[in-house]
Amino acid sequence: HNAALIESELDNKTVKLEARGERPLDFFNKLRFCFEDTVKHFPGLRDIVEEVVPCVKPTCAGFPRRTLEDFYDDGDREIRCQSPGCKQKT
Repeated sequence: HNAALIESELDNKTVKLEARGERPLDFFNKLRFCFEDTVKHFPGLRDIVEEVVPCVKPTCAGFPRRTLEDFYDDGDREIRCQSPGCKQKT
């Protein structure tokens, strides 16, 4: 009961991963690990990959994935965007 979306934009040099389902975080982590394993095959690419959590506000650039993981590790499930000047609920 899970679904994944992987979009790439070559012009912007971006890849978007999205997961939905009963346990979206677990499913997303599996998807992310597969993506990271692919990136390892391209020397130097890993050093320039930035992992960003998108914000619900279209004009916001989002915030680093590690910040979201820190909130989750602390038990927080309602998280505001951590991009400076935004603070939208994600």
